[in-house]
Amino acid sequence: MKYAFQLGTTDVIQTTGSQLRQTILEGFADSPDLKWPPTPHDLDSADILPGSLYKLLCYIITGKENPATPRSQRLVQSIGQEICRAATNGSWKLPKHILMCISLRHLFRSEKLITLLNRMGHCESYSFSLELETALAEAVIQSSTLLSNQIIRSPSGPAVFHSEFDNFDQLLNDLTGKGSIHTAHGIMLQEVSCQDCADECGEGPDIQAQTR
Repeated sequence: MKYAFQLGTTDVIQTTGSQLRQTILEGFADSPDLKWPPTPHDLDSADILPGSLYKLLCYIITGKENPATPRSQRLVQSIGQEICRAATNGSWKLPKHILMCISLRHLFRSEKLITLLNRMGHCESYSFSLELETALAEAVIQSSTLLSNQIIRSPSGPAVFHSEFDNFDQLLNDLTGKGSIHTAHGIMLQEVSCQDCADECGEGPDIQAQTR
């Protein structure tokens, strides 16, 4: 009876595991492509897990069909995304791993730490974080409206860029021995002619005469 029960249990586990794996692969195939760079809306993990996997994890962790507390919900989402990533061999780019990777880079700037957690399957790779930061910077440049309209973007005159850095993580530097700069302020000075201002702003001869 003991061995018959063990054999039956093994068959149930194998069947359940195979069905869940197939469900995860189907969910990955049906998931939309990750926008580049992703927006906060794209990284919303509320309904990203396959239903059967979510239900199984709820019963395992809480013993109920739905988690009753925010902590239980976070655990279900976290563990579920780990399983989905592992089942797809890292091909499924999930919100947890992207956000974890970017957060670690901004907090510690440590390639070794991110690489270690990436090998354990907890976050994306360090090179992924660099690519994402570059894409975000380019998106900000293309869509930014913070620059004044009076800045001449392509003048013929010389330009000077002055920048000062404030290091607010001195304690972290003392502990780790690694230097890093997290906050920087810059001032850009441009030496332009009145004609450049008129061409950029579209002003007429009267405005040019007043400027001179």
